[in-house]
Amino acid sequence: EILGLAAPTNDVARERKLAAYVNEVGRICRKHFPNLKIQFGNSNAGIGAPTVPMRGGANPDYYDLLGMEIPSQTITPERLHDFGFLGQNVTKAAAKKLSGRDIPSGGCYEFIYRAERDLGADSEEVQAEFHARDLLISLMNSYTLTAPGVLFDCRNAYCNTIWGVGGIVHRSPYVYPKKSYLAYAVLTKVMDGVKFVREIPTGSTTVYAAEFVRKDGRYATAFWCARGEADLVCDMSGELWTMYGRRTSVGGWFSDAELTCSGAPVYVISKKPCKSVAIAARRFPADAALAAAGKPVAEFSAADVTVAPDPEMESQHHDFLPILKPGVFTAKDVVDPEEGACLELTLDTGAKTPFPVTEFVTEYTTVRFRKPVEIPGAAALFGLRVKGNSNGAQVRFEIEDAEGEVFKGLSTGKSWGCDIYDWPGYTALSFDGWGDVYQYTDRNDYGLIISPGPRDEQWVSSTGGDKQITWPVKLRAVTVCVNRYKPTILGFEKTEMPKVLLKRAWSVPAKAACGLTSP
Repeated sequence: EILGLAAPTNDVARERKLAAYVNEVGRICRKHFPNLKIQFGNSNAGIGAPTVPMRGGANPDYYDLLGMEIPSQTITPERLHDFGFLGQNVTKAAAKKLSGRDIPSGGCYEFIYRAERDLGADSEEVQAEFHARDLLISLMNSYTLTAPGVLFDCRNAYCNTIWGVGGIVHRSPYVYPKKSYLAYAVLTKVMDGVKFVREIPTGSTTVYAAEFVRKDGRYATAFWCARGEADLVCDMSGELWTMYGRRTSVGGWFSDAELTCSGAPVYVISKKPCKSVAIAARRFPADAALAAAGKPVAEFSAADVTVAPDPEMESQHHDFLPILKPGVFTAKDVVDPEEGACLELTLDTGAKTPFPVTEFVTEYTTVRFRKPVEIPGAAALFGLRVKGNSNGAQVRFEIEDAEGEVFKGLSTGKSWGCDIYDWPGYTALSFDGWGDVYQYTDRNDYGLIISPGPRDEQWVSSTGGDKQITWPVKLRAVTVCVNRYKPTILGFEKTEMPKVLLKRAWSVPAKAACGLTSP
């Protein structure tokens, strides 16, 4: 419905059955327990909870809350993904389309699981950062239940699952606290009983400043980044708390507060609200370390490439995100003041499309080298130097191995119930300005890929063969995706200039990847 398409008609009996269930539960609760709120959900982002019953005639007035389970796992909190936190945006949009009103969301008792052993090299740190941001996003959406994860890891065989090891302390009888336990404690100290006031503009939709008012009347403002680090200048003064509780004074009568935030949120408690936030600098140290270990393999110029959407990349469904559709792009050589000569891709937003353009459709085109680029030896990952605009969409690589088999970063099918390509968003344009995006080629050699599934579901064979990458390979193309509407914590913001600049492609030799960590 939210894509402007006709609703499915193959499950009418189930829709009517669930509608009758919703209506009876709603009738009983309203009559006998009028003070209770009714929440429907607990199935990932709960998209089916409003859509299926309402199609069958469920009364929307019985929906007080849309229940979110949103497992998340290794998906960054700010990514628009129906298994991630912002999957609630899809559910809320669908519910509004069918009910005619805004229905708020809320957390279920099963709510966000992040098994720290699956979160990369510094897993406890990443779990702590993700959970702190999960909690902040919950508070920004006025959730009354904010409980990402579970208290402790299971002590039995269930600990071997992705659900049983999502605790903030280790299993009994040890119950040693993890870093996320301390992050929880500090955030509770700073944010207990707060009321969300506003999201303060920072100049970037991937650098966040969320203002809350505390029970004591003071303000608590949280700052963090979706990727990398940012130096901020804030017109305020107060006490700065790090994610783990270290405190210091910032700002004063005649000086702004200068602070640095990253994926680890920091908080400022102040007597007065922050007047403004400006980004002084932005860095991506983990990405830069990978790029520094790599070797340039190709520069982008209009003369060396063709630009046209790869038909195989187009989504043949509308069941989960991303929904990829071929866009109309223009390409030209430009000279950037920071990086020099590069290729500029611009989405033509005025062109007619055979599909409805909404916040949930991602458009793409494919930049194909006229002569595939040979990569010597085995590569641990492929990267791209790119100028992003925080639109959140991804790039996808295409390679040809030594036996002529072609592999692409294709979205997976329904077997997983969602897309599993690049859950942590290494390939996502989750920044403004110049940065590096990349995708790993090996799952186990260095323990760096933290997306679910085997390698052949991150690199999908599109030509048949043994489905194993045989080295050396050639880089054939990169597919660049763009969202017309940038996902934000509370909705969407129009992408004013939907363009991306490509500088160079690079690769990291397999042996050079040892010791490097993922952001």
